[in-house]
Amino acid sequence: MMEEDVICLPCLADLPVTGFARMSHNPMADALNERIGRMYPDEGGIPYCYAAALLYYSNESPYRQIPRKLKYGGDFREGSYFARMLGRELASSRQFADVDTVVPVPLHWKRKRERGYNQAELIAAEVAAALPFATLDKTLLERTRFTSTQTALKTEAKESNVRGAFKCRRSRTGTVPRHILIVDDVFTSGATSGECFRALYDKYGGGTRFSVATLSFVHNDNA
Repeated sequence: MMEEDVICLPCLADLPVTGFARMSHNPMADALNERIGRMYPDEGGIPYCYAAALLYYSNESPYRQIPRKLKYGGDFREGSYFARMLGRELASSRQFADVDTVVPVPLHWKRKRERGYNQAELIAAEVAAALPFATLDKTLLERTRFTSTQTALKTEAKESNVRGAFKCRRSRTGTVPRHILIVDDVFTSGATSGECFRALYDKYGGGTRFSVATLSFVHNDNA
């Protein structure tokens, strides 16, 4: 079977799935919206941002290798498999049903040249293919400066590292998106997703809804 080419059936049954796509409020979405509230303390009318991850991430879990093998090992086959699974979760959710634009978190061109690919683009492509009204826009967001990896940084350092690091460019369709889904591999503190939101919100304002989706969610991130 195709599943067992990537993951054995007992392991598939044991996946630490979050179920977030079926919840309008969940720990990931609440953390993201709390961050946005701090970023825009005087704007009370920002629509609640939906957020969902496929899996819980833990350093003690063997399933931590799913996003790591994609990000650092170039395992596109396995990465695509789980990205499609995320896409199916989102497609079955009314919160994400009207997404019309899927935007991967961009890498700086130097990082992309070093790694050879952007793992968020692969995930976003599979998610866009699964959503009924969505198109993939890989150029809407641009990372304007090189930033150090977030992995080893404390929460405040993560915020400082990515603050102002993204810019919104012209939509490739030339139209104003109604619902933008920002896609990345892992959600930890929400610093990166928050800064992507800032760049897009400052361009489009409250007329566009914004959501976030990732392969994994790090619960109780104190790093």
